[in-house]
Amino acid sequence: MDESEETFIYDIGWGINRSHRDFSNPNRKIEWLYTPQTRLHHHDIPTELPFPWPKDFGRHSTCTASKAAGMLAGAAKHATLVVVKFWPTRAGAAEIFETVMQDIVAKGRTHHSVVSYSYGSYTNRSDDRKMAADIMMIVRRGVPVILAAGNDGPGFITKLPARLADRKDNLQCPIVVGSVDKDGHKAPSSEELRHGRMLWATGVDITCADTAPDISSYITASGTSFAAPLVAGVVAEQLTEMNRQGLFHPRLRNQFIYERLQWKRASGLPVVWNGMDGTRSVVRVSSNSSGTVTEA
Repeated sequence: MDESEETFIYDIGWGINRSHRDFSNPNRKIEWLYTPQTRLHHHDIPTELPFPWPKDFGRHSTCTASKAAGMLAGAAKHATLVVVKFWPTRAGAAEIFETVMQDIVAKGRTHHSVVSYSYGSYTNRSDDRKMAADIMMIVRRGVPVILAAGNDGPGFITKLPARLADRKDNLQCPIVVGSVDKDGHKAPSSEELRHGRMLWATGVDITCADTAPDISSYITASGTSFAAPLVAGVVAEQLTEMNRQGLFHPRLRNQFIYERLQWKRASGLPVVWNGMDGTRSVVRVSSNSSGTVTEA
């Protein structure tokens, strides 16, 4: 791949099971990025957060990274996976997007990156507001930020940062992803925006890498947390095409994503899926639960 066409997925979490075969292939390019709090606690090492943190901390992050860029279960086979490891406190979460933005800008990756985040908060504290402001700064630079809608549905989104996109004209906002089953029907637990556009992707009974000692172990999981990184992978595969078309402004990039990467299913929802009519030559997502991406 031409270096100018290289793309990067910044998947945010608590580290991954690096030894799993979804990530251990020599052709799978992986970088690690640590937030200041992670460094302060001496966990700036390429591993999952260890005990006594709950096992689901690592499992969740290994799964999201696997859906975005895993060699078997991921959507983007050629993008570089940047594992963003943050410390699981409010202070730790507040510094995530500033750290990501600094890395993207310092390395000249503004037009070649997508950011995926699958967490939320109910509060309006200053640290949550800082996160929201940092996300909007990244979006304004033309970097797509993909957010999970949340799993407290049915109902409308109430949490930050996903509610940043809850406005009628949200083409200069982060992109929110809800969850559907393999037939394109909305998952009962998936939240949705009251206003504005959003994306839908497979998030019910998906397959992703596990944290188990068996490096070949895969699990079945459900939630918008896993629909969002699948979309991030699909977007990463299309960044080069956006750049070729000169779509650098966030409004133009988001419009491309909404109009070119999803199709209405029988359920009536526009889904990032392979339910295309055959008239558009763009990336499609296979209908299997692993979310493998192929060229149409």
